[in-house]
Parts: sequence; structure tokens; C-alpha cells
Amino acid sequence: MTRRTIVALAFAVLANPAQADPLVDRVTDQLAQQGYTRIVVSRTFLGRIRIEATGGNAEREIILNPRTGEILRDYWEAEDAEDAVGLIGTGRRVAGDKTVEDGEDPEDEEDDAEDEEDEADDSSDDEADDEEEDEEDDEEDDEEDNEEDDEEDDGEDDEGEDD
Repeated sequence: MTRRTIVALAFAVLANPAQADPLVDRVTDQLAQQGYTRIVVSRTFLGRIRIEATGGNAEREIILNPRTGEILRDYWEAEDAEDAVGLIGTGRRVAGDKTVEDGEDPEDEEDDAEDEEDEADDSSDDEADDEEEDEEDDEEDDEEDNEEDDEEDDGEDDEGEDD
């Protein structure tokens, strides 16, 4: 009797990982549609689901919380950022370090970013010029104050000589 119970428990425990998880199936199907050819599903030490996919010129690692279905991390490296595609069809893709809407040219965004950097540099240059002008004005004011003090001192000396 105990032998049958142990064997039944062993089969029950071993059969558990074989259960299909609809979330994992959906993610792996999307990865296959995106051209990933080697997809490996495993569990992490904390019980999360790790999906590693490679294909073409890209490697991708997705970490899922099996209880909530939340994607905790979606990391991928692609040699050509133009080919990178988001996991869920949100209409967005990643080009370099930026998220770009479909239909937009990522080069335009890079040009816009460069223009913003140039404007920031120009404004910092203007601030530096303003600071230099303020310092020059302060020096001129100090010189004028010193001249006025000298004139007052000379006037006091003249009064002292008349006595």
C-alpha cells in the first residue's frame, strides 16, 4: 500500500511541470512569430518563469510572475535596433535606448534629441556669458566705490589742513 502511495505521489509531482500554462504558451507563441527559433522555459530560484529565446541576431530573456502573469523583466539585445519588436503588440518598438511609435523614423527622434542637446549647450553658454558680464559689472562697481572713497578721504584731509 505504501509503495502505491509513493509511486502515485511521484507521478503527481512529476506531472505538475507538464501542465500547460496559458501565459507561457502565449508568450512563447509570440516569440516564435517574431522569429525566435530557440525558446527555453525554466524556473528561477524564486519560482518565477524565465523564458530565454534566441534567433536571428537577437537574444531575449523574459521573466514572468506565474501568479499574477506580470512581466517582471523583458531584456533583449539586438545587433540592429531597427529589428527589435515589443513583446505584446502595443504599436511600439525600441530603437536604441528610445521607444518609437510604429511608422515613425527613429533617426528623426535622434535629430530632435541632438537639437535639444545643442539648445541646452547654448543656454549654458549664455549663462556663462551672463556670469562673466555680472563679474565685470561688479568689478566696475567696486572700482567706482573705491574712487568715491578715495575722493571722500582726500576731502577730509583737505579740511584737516585748513584748521
